[in-house]
Amino acid sequence: MIDRYTHQQLRIGLVSPQQISTWSKKILPNGEIVGEVTKPYTFHYKTNKPEKDGLFCERIFGPIKSGICACGNYRSNRR
Repeated sequence: MIDRYTHQQLRIGLVSPQQISTWSKKILPNGEIVGEVTKPYTFHYKTNKPEKDGLFCERIFGPIKSGICACGNYRSNRR
């Protein structure tokens, strides 16, 4: 049975830009930084593809087409 008099709390607040930057970056064991946005661009206006190191970079969100990396090579799932 649920106790009506027991209340749990939830705190909602604003987050600083530094905290968002900390959440977005991940440092791999080899020292490579993944997830860092270094350019303010989203898409290239002629090719309509995501800009490298931009807000919609394929390194952050994964490839647009399944099995094809940004450089054009195919990733094979050999078992």
